[in-house]
Amino acid sequence: MIERDKSVRFFLSSSFNKIPSYIFISYCSDYVEPSRKEFNDFVMHKGYAYGYNGPLLVCIDLKNGERKWRSGRYGGQILLLANQNLLMVLTEKGELVLVKANPDKFEELALMEAIEGKTWNHPAIAGDILLVRNSQEMVGYHLVRIGS
Repeated sequence: MIERDKSVRFFLSSSFNKIPSYIFISYCSDYVEPSRKEFNDFVMHKGYAYGYNGPLLVCIDLKNGERKWRSGRYGGQILLLANQNLLMVLTEKGELVLVKANPDKFEELALMEAIEGKTWNHPAIAGDILLVRNSQEMVGYHLVRIGS
């Protein structure tokens, strides 16, 4: 017989328009929240999952499945800048948004037009270059860290 480890948790995510989008199962408690995820993956950071519920950005506590917040009607793709506690969101409209990876509250720090037209592609960082693209073009931005 296998002994149950009370710390085991599962985070499952489904594809476009399938319900439920994420399910938390543990030996301590069960949690199910039906939602739409569409195309994006979630990023995990310091015990929380950040991703989409439809077009809204959400933060989920990985310990108990509790939704901490839901905001920012972006629809798009996410990169985690873990060493800076930031989420970099590239919206479907081509806007680049910086959001604080903070489970206590949603906090948008900056927004700029990064590329013209609809994009469903993840942004990518290579060294100090940020790359964004859509079906028509690709744009590179030189990133400069301010402060120390």
